[in-house]
Amino acid sequence: ANGVTAITCAFMMFEILCVVADSVASQRKSTGC
Repeated sequence: ANGVTAITCAFMMFEILCVVADSVASQRKSTGC
């Protein structure tokens, strides 16, 4: 379960970074993830 938790945590962090990158990109008229 520890490995699954680590993968899930990494995936959620990736989603957060993706959302942040998308909002920054939309401010620059770019595409997001």
